[in-house]
Amino acid sequence: MSTVKNIPELYTVNVPQMTVNGNLTVTGNSTNVYTDNLSVADNIVTINAGEAGAGVSLVYAGLEVDRGSLANVQLRWDETYDRWQLSNDGTTYANISTTSGSGSALTAVVQDTAPVLGGNLDITGRTIYSSNGSVQIFANAASSGGSGVYVTNTDTTGAELVTKAKAVAYSIVFG
Repeated sequence: MSTVKNIPELYTVNVPQMTVNGNLTVTGNSTNVYTDNLSVADNIVTINAGEAGAGVSLVYAGLEVDRGSLANVQLRWDETYDRWQLSNDGTTYANISTTSGSGSALTAVVQDTAPVLGGNLDITGRTIYSSNGSVQIFANAASSGGSGVYVTNTDTTGAELVTKAKAVAYSIVFG
């Protein structure tokens, strides 16, 4: 049997511990949880639940971090661009990554202007190039002659720099 009790004023219940067996539904415009530790057993938390439209009708859905006197920051989905974004200043948002094909891949990662490797860079079957197409560095499998590291630029095409059998063969000045 269901009973409805209307309480016309602000009402506070103080209990040292409460357990609700069954579902708990809270309706209203705001739900605030004030706790030092929050544990959620669900391995996927749904944000923007109950969306009726196609996509996120309010454009953004995500998580916001309150930073006190500093600007809040967010990890959010931007429906306009179909991208995950983040902000470290609360104003400027950057895309995290995009996917291509059947797997996922990072694309257009260009923000680090002074990258540092923590190990070897394997470019087998790949090319390092400038975006304007003036310089390319590529490698072929090391064997006797005709393989190694090559550089192409607008002045010299396919100039072999180093191979297993040869020392530096060309001097190229970029600029």
